[in-house]
Amino acid sequence: MQNLKRVLKEMEDLGFTDFNLGPEPEFFLFKLDEKGEPTLELNDDGGYFDLAPTDLGENCRRDIVLELEDMGFDIEASHHEVAPGQHEIDFKYADAVTACDNIQTFKLVVKTIARKHNLHATFMPKPLFGVNGSGMHFNVSLFKGKENAFFDPNTEMGLTETAYQFTAGVLKNARGFTAVCNPLVTHINV
Repeated sequence: MQNLKRVLKEMEDLGFTDFNLGPEPEFFLFKLDEKGEPTLELNDDGGYFDLAPTDLGENCRRDIVLELEDMGFDIEASHHEVAPGQHEIDFKYADAVTACDNIQTFKLVVKTIARKHNLHATFMPKPLFGVNGSGMHFNVSLFKGKENAFFDPNTEMGLTETAYQFTAGVLKNARGFTAVCNPLVTHINV
């Protein structure tokens, strides 16, 4: 967290006032065995935006959402994802530090509520071969005061030079991000 705060200070020194993150975390739900240990058996055969009765994780996901809302999260979406047993719950953007704290809290809540439903939640990107993997997309915004630092209606693509520089920085540092965000072989072995 100290590195994040250092980088945010550097952004502030450059005149930027707000950097917001809106995460879209995905996870899988697996059944537990008779001893309460995780299995590789998915809890359902649902697909993208399926509903009950195909989406057998719906009750668990609803309880996760209700718990998060009780904790002050502003939930924007909750649905079954593409792969069987795969789910997504999106919550409203926040400043970068709060968003990172929220992600950690979110993971703990998901795992705890899943256990109450006799399920095991995993955020591993690719727990099973042959099915879509999970990710965590981020919507990002950067502001200078009340001005969106990425938007310029007078350019062909509607983007500022800052937006292009930001994107170039992400791409330039992608290798480093991968080492930090995906440190295990199961994170990158597709």
